[in-house]
Amino acid sequence: MSESRQPDLPVVILTGASGFVGQYFLDEIKEDYIVYAIARRSQRKAEVAEHPNIHWLRLDIGVEKDVNRALAMIAKEHASVDFVFHFAGYYDFTYKNAPEYYNTNVQGTKNLLNGLKSLKPKRFIFSSSLAISDFSDPNRIIDEQTPADANYPYANSKREAEELVRQFSREYPCTIVRLAAIYSDWCEYGPLYALLNSWLKSGWMAKIVVGRGKTGIPFLHVNDLNSFHLKIIEKHDRLGDCDILVASTDGCVSHNGLFDVACRCFHGQTIYPRHFPVLVAALGVVGINLLGKLMRSEPFEKLWMLKYIDQRMEVDASRSREILDWKPKARFAIKRRLLFLIENMKYNPQLWQKKNIAMAIKKEEERPSLKIFNVMLAMKEQTIAEHIAYLRQPENQHKYPNYNKISEDELKLRVTYKYEILEIAILNGHRTHTLNFSRTFAYNRAKEGFEFDELVGAFSKLAARIEESARHHPELVSMQQRVHDKVVITMQLIVDEIEEVFENLPTTDDEKTVGVVSTAI
Repeated sequence: MSESRQPDLPVVILTGASGFVGQYFLDEIKEDYIVYAIARRSQRKAEVAEHPNIHWLRLDIGVEKDVNRALAMIAKEHASVDFVFHFAGYYDFTYKNAPEYYNTNVQGTKNLLNGLKSLKPKRFIFSSSLAISDFSDPNRIIDEQTPADANYPYANSKREAEELVRQFSREYPCTIVRLAAIYSDWCEYGPLYALLNSWLKSGWMAKIVVGRGKTGIPFLHVNDLNSFHLKIIEKHDRLGDCDILVASTDGCVSHNGLFDVACRCFHGQTIYPRHFPVLVAALGVVGINLLGKLMRSEPFEKLWMLKYIDQRMEVDASRSREILDWKPKARFAIKRRLLFLIENMKYNPQLWQKKNIAMAIKKEEERPSLKIFNVMLAMKEQTIAEHIAYLRQPENQHKYPNYNKISEDELKLRVTYKYEILEIAILNGHRTHTLNFSRTFAYNRAKEGFEFDELVGAFSKLAARIEESARHHPELVSMQQRVHDKVVITMQLIVDEIEEVFENLPTTDDEKTVGVVSTAI
């Protein structure tokens, strides 16, 4: 545990830490909680700044052994945890039943719930969605009691996950939070981003509102959502064993309402929309999707979206407000907040695009570093044992005299340490950490009498052994070049930094000048 971390702070586990909701909540609580942030992306790629209270754990919650390993590590530091916020979830806008819906939303939730039994959290908070309830009936108002009866892949997976949460609420208290459409001052909500881009740009698609403009959903600013979650923490001991709460404003906001405010903020005057019949819009959607296939650029608009045209998701979240003594702030109401969104869109377009493009078309990304890391974990013990045996071979003792002077236990400790440095560097891509390690490692070994050739020779042999084993692993057969590049580049960084240290070591007349040789990896 870092010396700067406060050990008496409450402990939070937060999944989906690299996602939109997760990042904002992590930033909100990092000063007051020790946070174990779980994500598929590295902390660097998620652009989350390092903080003494943040432990970043990169893993796929759909892999049970990875979840158990992470929770076991947390259990070594803490007998229990205070709160678990399960934000991780899969959703895309294709409307297809991708395997990831089950792997992440269902199996991932089950893995987490099972693994937490021994840590007995004060409360497990599961992030669900209002969209799991059917709202085709114009007379239906969605509240905390509305059944999860929508029928499409995302809704089905979240319904299964909610049922798992109910079952596990016998083990520890749980809360299901059904979310409205969450947005920020930079938008970061795909459908709204697509609408604003369409309405406010030049060209034939500008000012088009499909249908009568009555399509409506509820919005909630991410800052209001943060305060909602903090209220759950504050009121946790007054909640039931398995509450369903609705994080939303009441009612909904129509496309006509959004269009009017957005255009007045952008153009400084009232603009009247051009209403397109659904049939005409369908022909347009088919056309831009065909064009997208030719251009290999998938558009956001899909035919399935047209079935929701002029439907309204009316919400009554009064019970949740009363239970938590919470209400959304007036200044964060979507129509009022659009001014901030439009200002950011107009005057900082690069950052606007950067924050939104991944939200508009969400695709499952390849995660080579995570796959390589998991394979390295699986073959860790065998690789370390083989490397130690290599160093101890009689014919190699002249190459590695200092390694052969230390005890078996000490040698295993040192080889394990080097292996784990490579693991972490490959997983997170934190080159600064790798360089810091290399400098400290080189200075310490030089003080012990190690020569450059011995150090680099042993390290290079370990890296070559890892690369060879990983490239032939069944899960990585299609990624051989990627494995080679990951291991070799990381190793070259380490070698170059060790070389730098040895070149600049202080010498005396009685000491031999340290010889440095070129090492091919």
